[in-house]
Amino acid sequence: MDPTTPAVHGPSGAVAVLAEVVALLDQACREGLHATTSTRSSRVACLTSDAQSLCYAAVDLLPGGLFPDIDRPPVTGTPPLELIREAGRLARTLPVEQSPPGAARLAETVGDHS
Repeated sequence: MDPTTPAVHGPSGAVAVLAEVVALLDQACREGLHATTSTRSSRVACLTSDAQSLCYAAVDLLPGGLFPDIDRPPVTGTPPLELIREAGRLARTLPVEQSPPGAARLAETVGDHS
């Protein structure tokens, strides 16, 4: 792992929560991309695009704005909306006093998609 890349596994707090939100949104994006190869669902395509935008917004809030070192499990067929909802639930647990500027807005935006 690059020493400048934020680690997911480590102290709890806003950075760890944001890294998990990134992981869920990244998975939602990958699941959506996989699903759109077998179906022409515009809803899934839109969710995939939203998940990608939200994922990058969350990455921007991490120290250094670098994509975290996360486990990237294989595509499982989990509906992207389910993963976005889970990211929304998790984002709402961000400890406000430890959160970087913009984290509350991100939590609200992710929550709007769930």
